[in-house]
Amino acid sequence: MNLEIIHDDEDIVVVNKPVGMIVYPALDFEGESLTETLKDMGIKISTSGDEERQGVISRLDVTTSGIMVLAKNEDSFQSLKTQFSEHTVTKTYYAIVDGKPKLPQAYIESPIKRISGHKYIKFEINKEGREAKTLYTELCSSNVLLDTKTGPENKIISLLEVQPKTGRTHQIRVHLSAIGHPIIGDRIYGANSRISEKLSVERPLLHSHKLSFVHPGLNETVEYTLDEFPDDLNYVIEQTDLQF
Repeated sequence: MNLEIIHDDEDIVVVNKPVGMIVYPALDFEGESLTETLKDMGIKISTSGDEERQGVISRLDVTTSGIMVLAKNEDSFQSLKTQFSEHTVTKTYYAIVDGKPKLPQAYIESPIKRISGHKYIKFEINKEGREAKTLYTELCSSNVLLDTKTGPENKIISLLEVQPKTGRTHQIRVHLSAIGHPIIGDRIYGANSRISEKLSVERPLLHSHKLSFVHPGLNETVEYTLDEFPDDLNYVIEQTDLQF
């Protein structure tokens, strides 16, 4: 599995994580991991934290593609850890969702808690959960024509730009599902399986596109952006004529 290096210096490495690559090794996952791949490429990352999670400050789900940063030394690790924990890092994602939001832009502020005893890792909106804040902006919407027993049926899908202001696990997926617009392909959080089938979608269409933070070594704000979407996201955009 190819791993694209966006930026690499003595303090940090910024990568474009492909779909299907886990960030660090896990007992129940047999595929490639990002941390091991970096080591195989000769890129040394920080030794902070558990050995298998070295250099990892904030991760992406195995099904989420896109940009992320890792630390290459202790000072960088602590600097980035502080920035992520204080929510001063700007993270921009793209998501294709079921339906069209009532508001073109909205701020979702609902606490999230893990559901205990569930077969999969799953979270829900729960007043006893951890604080979670997400800003979304609708970029465009389009129609998907589905074949049903009673004839053709139009379904609306929308492309959203999403900025999580906190960093909870599954935050974007949970928040968008909670307002009635689950991410296409996200079966755990209620995506329409017929739309996924029609568009050949095999994972939640969520992509980390841009990252901005204070560089630990330079002490100035830097921004890294990916030039292209992954193939499956591009395919859906082209097939549904999502214009933005």
